[in-house]
Amino acid sequence: MKNLLLAIVDDYREYSITLANLLKNEKGIGVSFIACDGADFFMQLGQTRNHPDIVLMDLSMPHMNGIDATKKLKELYPSIKVIIMTNYDDEAFILEMIQHGVEGYLLKSANIKEICNAIETVMNGERYFDVNSLAKVSNQLTRMSSTSNVSNLKPNLFNLSERELEILEHLCRAKTATEIGEILNISARTVEKHRNNMLQKTNSKNTLDLVLRALYHRIVKVGKDPYMDKPFSFL
Repeated sequence: MKNLLLAIVDDYREYSITLANLLKNEKGIGVSFIACDGADFFMQLGQTRNHPDIVLMDLSMPHMNGIDATKKLKELYPSIKVIIMTNYDDEAFILEMIQHGVEGYLLKSANIKEICNAIETVMNGERYFDVNSLAKVSNQLTRMSSTSNVSNLKPNLFNLSERELEILEHLCRAKTATEIGEILNISARTVEKHRNNMLQKTNSKNTLDLVLRALYHRIVKVGKDPYMDKPFSFL
């Protein structure tokens, strides 16, 4: 991972300090500053010359909460990326933060490996949402589409092939290219090729965007998988 600066915004200072110390041990990551809420964040941001590349933002904070702080940050500094780190996994919060352009959404129960994975994914220009958050969004979008005028699945909306639809369904179940290749008995490279074709056909920015479009337009329909109920590791 290339050198990058983070800011941590959370009213629970002990958590912020612990997280900062863990991240400082990761190669290429530095912590610019820690803020206790949105107001404190913008005060410190205005005083530093080295703006952070990514902000790890809590949602529930006094004076200025994470939602308002994210809105303001995206208006004033659109190049600074935001990863929400919170205990709230309500789909309304997740969808609202997606609409405000956040690049990631993690629960605080995420371990340091997943946090670093999210940071690296976001720095590579993609979005990162943990499995639980993505499942919540999937359920909400399925409900939204079921109450709309769309009554049937629309697999041909983007002229996707039968193989692409197979791969898309597995992507919506959070499967990796390697896992999909093993299931369909094809190479991971072939899976990536089909994925890239689907990104072009649907005009999607990345895999998350592709999955959200597929669920919203009811191109595929996935139910709840057992893995979604598994507890998260605190290590």
